[in-house]
Amino acid sequence: MKKLLITALTGFLLSAGINAQEAVVSGGGYHSGQSRSISWTLGEIAIETLTSPEKTLTQGFQQPNLSVVWVDDPQNIDILVSAYPNPTTDILYIHVKKEVPENATFTLYDMKGNLLTSNNLTDSRHKLSFTSYKPGVYFVRLSFDSQYVKTFKILKQ
Repeated sequence: MKKLLITALTGFLLSAGINAQEAVVSGGGYHSGQSRSISWTLGEIAIETLTSPEKTLTQGFQQPNLSVVWVDDPQNIDILVSAYPNPTTDILYIHVKKEVPENATFTLYDMKGNLLTSNNLTDSRHKLSFTSYKPGVYFVRLSFDSQYVKTFKILKQ
């Protein structure tokens, strides 16, 4: 009886230490040096996102620093606006197809939501220079009379 109890207890203790983190990925690795280490995964397919009105939780093996930019276009706005060429390399044109309302403004944001520039729209075709910005994704947000109108997702090549 004593031998059976010791065997069962030993088996239980050994199996308790085996429960480690596990991820279903297509690739990954771990590398370490004298003072630093890095681990990475590729193609993690076993993740889950849970939401409530106050919070969002994304579960997975390795979580990156995540930046979310919300793009929402309001409905029932009677102003036609376009931004071209998209993708752009140097100059982006913002074209208002009707008379430009008073206090018409644009703001330019990078992918992380940082404000890069903001200015008034004074005529129906406005030039916005992208020459000083690195290639990437940007957002141009338009407001007329302090009312949000539209956001354009712009690719700078």
